[in-house]
Amino acid sequence: MAVQKEPDKALVAKFIAALSDANRQNPTPAATKKLRGLVAECTEAGVKPWQKLADPLNAVLGLVLMKDAEPLRLGALPIMWREQTNDLRDSLGAEDAPPLERMLIEHAVVCWLRLALMEFRYTAIVNANNTLRQVEHTERRLTEAQKRFNRACESLARVRKLSRPSLQINVAAEGGRQLNVA
Repeated sequence: MAVQKEPDKALVAKFIAALSDANRQNPTPAATKKLRGLVAECTEAGVKPWQKLADPLNAVLGLVLMKDAEPLRLGALPIMWREQTNDLRDSLGAEDAPPLERMLIEHAVVCWLRLALMEFRYTAIVNANNTLRQVEHTERRLTEAQKRFNRACESLARVRKLSRPSLQINVAAEGGRQLNVA
């Protein structure tokens, strides 16, 4: 992975201001043109502020925490969960992973967060006086979240296994038989 230069703070500030102007329902052509120009300028300078600002994983995590966690009235927990997702992403090696593996790591992190929130919601619904229909609906959603998380982990494990070089050792066993050990 290429090392990113220390960002020029003035350039990053201009980029953020242009992003703010262009990030609207119907941005003006001038705002869009200015943002494109600053993207080119940042690229030439070797600075990529959009990697942090416009990271799809951060956007999805923000939406999940806002839309799914907010109704649960969890107080400060979503703030800590956001940090925990960053720690999980780092511990899975996203920083040094190849692009495909990094995308699968990010997907697994999002699935983990959704699963954790569904577990929380399911526990709250089961412990409250809710109808059987509400409990069954939440249980189906929980089951789907578990399946998505499992598939994300399996995909990541499969890609990691395929990307590692395979090694085979041939060992002579008693009686002249050959044993292949992978």
